[in-house]
Amino acid sequence: MKAIRTITTAFAAILAISSCQERIPDPDNFVGFIEKSYTRTSYTSDDSSMKTRWEGGDYIIVMKDCLESRQYPEEHCCAYMASQGGDCVNLIQMDVNEPAAPYVAYYPQEVAFGQLPDEQRYRPDGPDKAPMIAKSPTKYLMFRPMCGVIQFMISTQMNNAILKTITLETEQKLCGQYDIVDDIKAVAMGEKRITLICTNGVELGNEPKPFYIYVPENNYTDVSLTLKMTDGRTEEFRIKEGRTINVTRAKVTACPLNDYFDD
Repeated sequence: MKAIRTITTAFAAILAISSCQERIPDPDNFVGFIEKSYTRTSYTSDDSSMKTRWEGGDYIIVMKDCLESRQYPEEHCCAYMASQGGDCVNLIQMDVNEPAAPYVAYYPQEVAFGQLPDEQRYRPDGPDKAPMIAKSPTKYLMFRPMCGVIQFMISTQMNNAILKTITLETEQKLCGQYDIVDDIKAVAMGEKRITLICTNGVELGNEPKPFYIYVPENNYTDVSLTLKMTDGRTEEFRIKEGRTINVTRAKVTACPLNDYFDD
């Protein structure tokens, strides 16, 4: 990947934005706006919905939206960083070569190079770094989700169970190399397995807890979940006969184990 250089100069002033819902026709510097009612990294509770926001320090890759950039992205991209938290933020340039319009931008930066990760990190409040894309003729970039999200509600009868990983496998492809259709939807062409890593371990018991994994829009069949505990014990669940997990871009699909899976 193209090296990201440390910023050497600061903006003389940061563009003031009074309302994140107001669209800026043509700002002087890149502005990243998150489309409403969709799923990403940080959520706050609002009844049954999930609110989304940038986190300060999030990295975005911006490049010219053209065939040459898609064929050789590492030679035509520029890294930007979210200046603060919120759903509409200034993006600070972290590389030397600013791309030309029209623009296409990706979050997180890794997906700009044609790969959906086969490992995701656990967060208690939503998926970590769910990918987004933005296309614009101006520096006002409205980011929209490329994938949907499955919310697995997981419990166990094991005693003293500390969850280390969840491995999701399906008949359809989930990650690896991908393409974009309809300017926004990711279509995986790589692997059929994703692992959710619980870095510090998550205690499991009789009460179901939510675990979030983002995947491309699809109807998933022949689904299995393998839970691995920190002490090496495992537990496997297979989807019930005739059951399908239907995932829509930008939506959360709730998937309680007792409804979808055999013990």
